[in-house]
Amino acid sequence: LERVARLAAKSAWAADFLRKHPILLDELIAAHDAPVGSSGIDWAVEQRQLRAACDHAASDAERQYEILRHTKQVITLKLNVADIEGWLIKPPGFDPVKKYPLVLQIHGGPHTAYGYTFYFEFQMLAGQGQIVLYPNPRGSVGYSKYFQSAIYNDWGNHDYHDTMGIVDKAIEQGCVDEARMGVTGGSYGGYMTNWIIGQTERFKAALTQRCVSNMMTMYTLSDISFGFVESEFEGDIWTNPRIWERSPMAHANKVKTPTLMLHSESDFRCPIEQAEEFFFALKRHGVDVELVRTPNEDHNLSRSGSPDHRIGRLRRIKEWFEKRL
Repeated sequence: LERVARLAAKSAWAADFLRKHPILLDELIAAHDAPVGSSGIDWAVEQRQLRAACDHAASDAERQYEILRHTKQVITLKLNVADIEGWLIKPPGFDPVKKYPLVLQIHGGPHTAYGYTFYFEFQMLAGQGQIVLYPNPRGSVGYSKYFQSAIYNDWGNHDYHDTMGIVDKAIEQGCVDEARMGVTGGSYGGYMTNWIIGQTERFKAALTQRCVSNMMTMYTLSDISFGFVESEFEGDIWTNPRIWERSPMAHANKVKTPTLMLHSESDFRCPIEQAEEFFFALKRHGVDVELVRTPNEDHNLSRSGSPDHRIGRLRRIKEWFEKRL
């Protein structure tokens, strides 16, 4: 019971669960006798403290939910072929008269998707006064097999135009400062970040994470290597020139956007050379670029990295957009 009390005090979900199932909570308490050496009064106090902890944590969870419910907005870009969904998180105390900087967050995969869930990183950015936009362009899962396969042998086309279209849709809301927009993403989201800044100068700052920059070297060096590239493009690197043409490295000479690169040294999915190549290319062309290499971490730094490295990553994201936007 003591362990349950500690869990309820630390976890809003556990507290809310116990509060919504009072019979279970009663049974937990009834199943335990008062500890040896403690008085019945002490035991009654502990029971009341457990119930109070559950009520307090659950009420706090409800308050957080209300904040999220009122700050998150779904926007839809309607195309002839599909509807593109995106979510907007607005800063606390949002004023519809003001204009705010925007951070575009692009998911990895490419065949994954955003949804109705809590993203700490997004809330952190919103908490410092930025609107966060996270869309599901074509290539994302959950809509149809045609929607998902629309970018086959065509990375950087429909996904790029869908993403930019949903940015325009967000701007139509009237609360986005177009002169202060940033873009970020990891893995395929890093590919898209690199690709976007090679196609447009609309963004004031970019932050690319565990990125893909050169599909030719991904073909030979990634732990999913040629199997992945050949599943996304027709043929191979010797027979399909599009694999190079749709690599951000092929357009790196056009990049002007200040860029921060975050990459783990033990990332075998998107090897560190993907960041090194793009860093070199941007430096060579006079772009304001920084590369942060994290030792002893892999592709999952943001999810399962060591606490100090995860905190460091979030701090760099926060400070980069705070400074640049």
